[in-house]
Amino acid sequence: MEKVAPEHVREQIDRLTTSQAFRNRLTLQRLLRFLGEHSLDSAAPDLKEYTVGVELFGKPESYDPQADPSARVQLGKLRQKLDEYYRTEGASDPLILEIPQRRFALHTSRRAADVPETPIAAEPVRRGPATSLTLPVLLAILAAIGWTLFLTRNLSPSRSASSHQGDVVSRFWHAVAAGTKPTTVCLATPLFLGVAGNRYRSPRIETFEQAQSNPEIRKLLGVVGGGPLTREYDFTGVGEAIAAFLFGGLFSRMNAPVDVRLEPALSWEDIKTSNVVFLGSTKFNQKLREIPLPTNFIVEPGGIRNLSPLPGEPAVYSATRTSAGQVIEDYALISRIPGLTPGLTYYLFGSRSSYGSWSTAECATKPECLGGLMERVSGGGPDPDYFEIVARVRYRDRVPIEVSYTAHRVIAWRSSVP
Repeated sequence: MEKVAPEHVREQIDRLTTSQAFRNRLTLQRLLRFLGEHSLDSAAPDLKEYTVGVELFGKPESYDPQADPSARVQLGKLRQKLDEYYRTEGASDPLILEIPQRRFALHTSRRAADVPETPIAAEPVRRGPATSLTLPVLLAILAAIGWTLFLTRNLSPSRSASSHQGDVVSRFWHAVAAGTKPTTVCLATPLFLGVAGNRYRSPRIETFEQAQSNPEIRKLLGVVGGGPLTREYDFTGVGEAIAAFLFGGLFSRMNAPVDVRLEPALSWEDIKTSNVVFLGSTKFNQKLREIPLPTNFIVEPGGIRNLSPLPGEPAVYSATRTSAGQVIEDYALISRIPGLTPGLTYYLFGSRSSYGSWSTAECATKPECLGGLMERVSGGGPDPDYFEIVARVRYRDRVPIEVSYTAHRVIAWRSSVP
């Protein structure tokens, strides 16, 4: 990513703080400037909620962020104001300032200089059920399933080699296997826009509200002759579809009934009353962004960010590519975290790509792969209740051929969610 000069960042912050969106929002202006100056100090450590509370908001040294969430509340308001600004009066600004989810940080990027005449890929409308897939995607899924079965038959160790793992798969999925609570598998679902008999997808648009005020979409509507703009959520990634297939077989063998839903169909009632398996990036799992997760690793466009690196660990786990740009090694997250309601468990399989969902799901259904990861997490003792694992994934022609341990964090969680 191109480095932006400090004076340009400060100019953009001045533009924001004097805008209509930030008018009379003195607290948000102060927070924006505070985050901005910190982001320009390359040697400064990542900001913590406690530091912001004490240094910016004047909290006492006894300040407990878990008991007083006011700093997080202001951060959320600032993120909303930035989104509002860039959807309206800042729609053509050359610099974009963003706040990553669950981080007290400010990221700066340059807007693309030119918008092509037809900047968004289009494809014909397909009628059918909410989980329909295009023919190329379906063929890719069938091919991938064939690869999975081939790898399972030919690359799995012998029964005696894997027997020492015990029933690690059942231990990992104990909340599902117990059957005391319902389980829902949620597939990350990108937003497509429906207009004039076609579907359109832009990587720069994540919500329907953004689309309604986006200049690219307004221009596109003019080209195709206008018409109502509609939400279209009937596509999911190849990796998420394969992962759902793998989990369906596993849960069937466990006699554990589950529902499978696209993210827009997942209700907050489901989240409060069910164990949920979240498949795919948080970018396409909108509700996952709003759950107060005790995370140490976050999936971002540049890789998996390590919020508190231990000695020898990088701040970001990034992909390795060939000279032609093909990914041959990447990273993914496998997490087991507490649910919003006591007694519930959430499982997260996140990556920058759909193929990361496939690789981690395959690992979580195979004792020889999952056992290697859990052995590192448990350290030879009992399995912790909640944890996050960063896994390294090797690919060949976009097919995951190896998943191995990279890092982990055990999550110590109290009985109630703050």
